[in-house]
Amino acid sequence: MLQGMTTNTCCGAPAGCKRVMPSCCAAAGRVRLIASQWARHLGATVIGTVGNDEKAELARAHGCHHVIVYNRENFTERVREITGGQGVAAVHDSVGKDTFMGSLDCLRPLGMMVSFGNASGPVPPFEPAILAAKGSLFFTRPTLMTYTAKRADLLASAAELFRVVSSGAVKSKCGKPIRWLKPPARTVIWKRARPPVPPCCCLEAATVAIRLTPASLQRMKCTPTRSP
Repeated sequence: MLQGMTTNTCCGAPAGCKRVMPSCCAAAGRVRLIASQWARHLGATVIGTVGNDEKAELARAHGCHHVIVYNRENFTERVREITGGQGVAAVHDSVGKDTFMGSLDCLRPLGMMVSFGNASGPVPPFEPAILAAKGSLFFTRPTLMTYTAKRADLLASAAELFRVVSSGAVKSKCGKPIRWLKPPARTVIWKRARPPVPPCCCLEAATVAIRLTPASLQRMKCTPTRSP
């Protein structure tokens, strides 16, 4: 949910992923795999950058029209080659320091640079004049919390995420399943506000239940209620 709404923030209002406009992004992480599919759904031609051939196949399977293995190729030159020298309308950069200048060089005039991660470290301070020199570029560093600060915007973002997922336009493969902890069968639920814990009690991890002996309950004059 968090990753999907973060993607909506990056591919939505600030992103520049408009119909048939090329977009470039690092394509192997969970957010980036969602972003590739979402950008393609919006009509963008998606160029993904990855570190090896295995990730390249993963990126292609998740919406990328073109994949660049940056360990073997200069990604800036390849983007220019793919776009016929024009550059892309938007770059979504989650790497940070190591790719910042190269990402700017991928953009066409008036292009949008969306920085949303610092995998290689934070982007160092830079002169705004660089954006002018490279074609009157736009730069943004969006955060989900800002774009969903108003409840109406939060609900709209969540609704949009559910819409693209339910339509099949965006697929997210779950990783390792979570094993939920359950209270033991003989657990009682504490019904008094902030009671003292007697020595014979044992807190159950990851639950709000406390195991008590019948003698303890009698001393504290509480009525136990069995958990379902």
